[in-house]
Amino acid sequence: MTPVLWLTLPAAVVDWSPGPVSPPHTALEGRPLVRVDTAGFIWIAGASNTLIRNPGYNTARRTDAFVARVSPAGEPIFTKTFEGFLPAGLALDRLGNAIIAGHGLVMKVTTGGQVAARLPIGALVEGVAVDDAGAIYLTGTADENFRATPGAAKPGIGPKGCHTRSEENALFCPDAFVAKLRPDLSAFVYATFLGGIRTERAAAIAVDGSGAAYVTGETWSADFPVTPNALQHTYGGGVNNGPLSYGDVFVTKVDPSGRSFLYSTFLGGRSAEWMGGVAVDNVGRLVVTGATQSEDFPVTANALQRSYGGGTPIPGAASDAFAVRFDERGAVMWSTYFGREERESAGAVMLGPANRVYAEIAGAIRPVLRNRPASVCEPSFGLLALDAATGTIVDYYAQWPASSFSFDLDGDGRAYVLPRTPSPAVFGPDAGSFRALFRVDFSRDAEVSPDCIVNAASMLGGGVGRPAAIAPGEIVSILGEKLGPGAGLSGFPDPSGRLPVELGGTRVSINGRRVAILSVSEGRIDAVVPFETAPGVPARIVVERSQAGSEQGVIDVSVVRPGLFTIPGTRGQAAALNEDGSLNSARNPARRGSVLTLYATGLGAMSPLPDSLAVTSAGLPLSRVVRPFDLYVAAPVSTLAAGLEITYAGPAPGMAPGVVQVNGRIPELSGQGAVPIKVVVPAPEFDVSQDGVFVYVQ
Repeated sequence: MTPVLWLTLPAAVVDWSPGPVSPPHTALEGRPLVRVDTAGFIWIAGASNTLIRNPGYNTARRTDAFVARVSPAGEPIFTKTFEGFLPAGLALDRLGNAIIAGHGLVMKVTTGGQVAARLPIGALVEGVAVDDAGAIYLTGTADENFRATPGAAKPGIGPKGCHTRSEENALFCPDAFVAKLRPDLSAFVYATFLGGIRTERAAAIAVDGSGAAYVTGETWSADFPVTPNALQHTYGGGVNNGPLSYGDVFVTKVDPSGRSFLYSTFLGGRSAEWMGGVAVDNVGRLVVTGATQSEDFPVTANALQRSYGGGTPIPGAASDAFAVRFDERGAVMWSTYFGREERESAGAVMLGPANRVYAEIAGAIRPVLRNRPASVCEPSFGLLALDAATGTIVDYYAQWPASSFSFDLDGDGRAYVLPRTPSPAVFGPDAGSFRALFRVDFSRDAEVSPDCIVNAASMLGGGVGRPAAIAPGEIVSILGEKLGPGAGLSGFPDPSGRLPVELGGTRVSINGRRVAILSVSEGRIDAVVPFETAPGVPARIVVERSQAGSEQGVIDVSVVRPGLFTIPGTRGQAAALNEDGSLNSARNPARRGSVLTLYATGLGAMSPLPDSLAVTSAGLPLSRVVRPFDLYVAAPVSTLAAGLEITYAGPAPGMAPGVVQVNGRIPELSGQGAVPIKVVVPAPEFDVSQDGVFVYVQ
């Protein structure tokens, strides 16, 4: 892979979030949709499953759509619900009315919330666009029941090409379709099929100033209609894995009358591609996005990334995002991969002010930008801002955790982002709530960028089957960017044994209380959660660096969240001491019946309450862990696991607060060699330490 190196690239910030504007705590079905008009009013649309109870205790689920309008200040104006409808496309006309299209239906909703018109469509509508005159353009997937208009570029589906073992069971494969409707939805201006002998799907459509429509989708047809001026005249290939099958992406320009294809091309290599989005300016220069698993995808010499980042050509496995910029004649201005050994894809794309292209990216954005490995809580969705003339990346926004999303741009280039699944995030616009809409300002640079909090021993964010949380006294790692100096610093106690609450200009507060900082670097802070932090009440966290502060983080507080410290570079060897004080290792295993010392964190409350800012004193009396727990090692198959007799569990003398020393006697039933070991906290706070930790027993 050709690395993408933009080490000084700025990161955009969230500057606005209005709070919930959709049914609360609801995961959206299908594609979330958002659009902002020229006056700053925002429309969002989505759908949720409604549980229908029937007699006889049978239940069914019905998909209901909702459409909401929000003021520029973030105040909800109205929300409308439509039963049994799955919206898939949203566009606004010049008057600010919303055009909502979905599976089998298109409707116009006025700025006051009234349905001005609706029209059933005999096809699966996946994309919608509106031109300056208010005409409405649709695309999606159609079967043989769809009806093209007279003189259409492709008047019929087919020919029959699916299941071709015999003529008797040959079927029509679905085609893509393109349609133009009058502004009042009273009639079709044109409707045409688009496809070859196999299956096509279309999902995105855009319109230029002349009324020509640009469609992108996927094709499995070697005879897909291409034009003489096509970028790629032949089918590149695909992956056939039953329902998860992918071919080439296609790009087609339909003339304003719908009677011909002015430009049509394959876009793909020997392996799989899948569609993303399309955007076009008034003169016909367009951008197409998607994902590819092809090492021979047609990229240009001036590409940001000229070679495939890697990944197995299996649908759903690793892939690279791609973006291609065409000029008004259909020639490619630039074409690039974006990805590495993970799964990246590009979805919705838009043209913004200052000659910028904005593209939705799913995948580990920062590792590609920084040419570094992914962290344990890497932002996995975001936006890239590219220079439209060259394809170079000029800005980005990344968030974690996240889901697929929709976005739109206002006249200043700010992005309004609607996640598919609003969820309580650790840091960012969703922190501590279920917000469903926020705005990203690309004109500002994030000065401190924390992403998430993990247990410093296990490097896990939550317990078994649980969301991210912290526990009183736990040593945690805050991961992100711009958290501290690049060289990194370690926090040393002062003569009185107290640890710093500011290191390299970095400070962390939990519920307004400054915490002890053990180390800090550009991408990581190790700190101690105060023992005074109360379980059951969400903690509010702020990371500050010099005069800059992060967005407030909000995270649950659990009673316990155990993790065992391991020796770096050993793939799980516990940081353990044998009974004689020597380091436990393969050459120096512990004896059965001897006492083994391990080091953990996240075991919760202690009594008496330790000092959260001071190194643990070796003097008596020592605190003890309040919550009972068990310590197990693997045993022969007949007994599966054996418990250790715990002789001490409390603060580790001479170490940072939050480091728990656990002394346990190895049972005679223990296994031998590299033996797995685990902390188990029983119910009602059931939780366990991380998998893969082991000690050596002879």
